Amino acid sequence: MGEIRNLNTKVNRIPIRCRNRCGLEISMIFEEEDQSVDLYIEDDVISISSNEFQGQDSIESVHLPSSLKTLGDLAFANITKLREINIPTNVTYIGDNNPLGGCFNVENIIVESPYFLLYKGFLCDKNKTTIFSATHELFEQEYIIIPDGIVKLSSNLFWGYKNMKKITMPTSIQEIGSHCFENCISLESIEIPEDVSCLHSDTFRSCNSLESVKLNHRCKSIGSNCFRNCFSLYDIENSKVIEEIGNKAFVKCYDLSYIDVRNCTDIALNAFKNDKSLSAILCNTDILGKLSHEYSDIQCLDSEEEYLSTIYPSQEDYNDELYDCYENGGYSGYEWTDEDAWDAMTDGMYGDYPGSNWDPEIFGY
Repeated sequence: MGEIRNLNTKVNRIPIRCRNRCGLEISMIFEEEDQSVDLYIEDDVISISSNEFQGQDSIESVHLPSSLKTLGDLAFANITKLREINIPTNVTYIGDNNPLGGCFNVENIIVESPYFLLYKGFLCDKNKTTIFSATHELFEQEYIIIPDGIVKLSSNLFWGYKNMKKITMPTSIQEIGSHCFENCISLESIEIPEDVSCLHSDTFRSCNSLESVKLNHRCKSIGSNCFRNCFSLYDIENSKVIEEIGNKAFVKCYDLSYIDVRNCTDIALNAFKNDKSLSAILCNTDILGKLSHEYSDIQCLDSEEEYLSTIYPSQEDYNDELYDCYENGGYSGYEWTDEDAWDAMTDGMYGDYPGSNWDPEIFGY
């Protein structure tokens, strides 16, 4: 039988049950929510299943047995009183979904297993390629730096990190788990590393202060609810690389006024629902009808020139953007020429295009 050792001497010892999923017949029932207990799991238990003790907020410390081999997804998630937990010697597997997600006050993770280590406040695999969880010291920081060499951030890793305003990720990152930054209400901007090919569901959901996102050139897929409730999001750089957008991916992005998804071939229903400021979507011809039907109050366009004239209503801004496009190789489907650049730069003030020998530096370019 497992044992709970009470920190509050007025609380009786209570039998505990793991819902018959880890070979231990114990039941986590506490008499009062304000109780604080040490949780001891008996020897011979080899697995703690997913969500096993999630939300049991009376637990202040966890003592796992040396027999344990597996620690499942979200096994001890959302226990705000939790201060300490050990990773026993024989643990070889930790779930991809942060087993301590939402445990913001964990001060000490005692790593005994040779397969894992504590590195700069992060619980990682021994090769320092995957981050599973983090300690309280990182929860308090406004600026977090992911160490070089890390390849994967687990799901729910930074869920609810309310103080984090900025995070820097190394170029080695290849995968960002679902819900990874959900409810990071102070996060202001994010740059997606070059080798990340998709953003999973709910990755940045309810990041209320998030204003700008810079996608890489390989990020083809945006999962469902990915940017849902990002009320302040107005700038998505390089959005034209997106090929797939999931259900409600940009719902309630109130400050988003336009988006270029010209290469997107699959946009789920309600992807842009309740985006009050959204006035223009640049899309390909194949999905133009679908979007126009769903968003009758938004200009859904397949013409790049119409799109530019919509989002850059002043002639000066429009011409500046035309020239930027020319410099960067132009838009798809249109061959930009030196004459186009001349017209964009001079705004008609210097007459017709003088020929190929003109020097753009005389206009400050």
